Amino acid sequence: MTRVRGGNFKFKAISLGKGSFQWKTMQLSKNSKILSVLYNQANLKLVQKRNLSKGTIIKIDSMPFIKTILTNQRSFIDLLKFQIDKMILLKLLNKGLLIARITSRPGQTGKINGTIMEDYDLKLFFRISRKMKKLIPY
Repeated sequence: MTRVRGGNFKFKAISLGKGSFQWKTMQLSKNSKILSVLYNQANLKLVQKRNLSKGTIIKIDSMPFIKTILTNQRSFIDLLKFQIDKMILLKLLNKGLLIARITSRPGQTGKINGTIMEDYDLKLFFRISRKMKKLIPY
């Protein structure tokens, strides 16, 4: 906690173990464990140090989402309506992980919020990771 101008406080969090992530097409929001940092647009050294900032792409645990999908019949039906384009996402889900992007500013708020990457964003990330010759998580 740091005091800033105007008497306000910042709650700095550079590395955290959990965060709140939302899956927009499934209309789910769950707390999930952060497994690793995959990519950061700002600086690749932040990936090595595992620092978290806005826009960082991370690997998260998919078990909270799987439990909700299996217990909620509406979510299970929505999952069955997935098209062939979303096969990459289903493969990752079977492996027990998902790829998400951080949308909050952990250095300012002290917590992590993010969205799960789907379709176009996921394909774009895999193209970038292939160009950088990094390991693809599936």
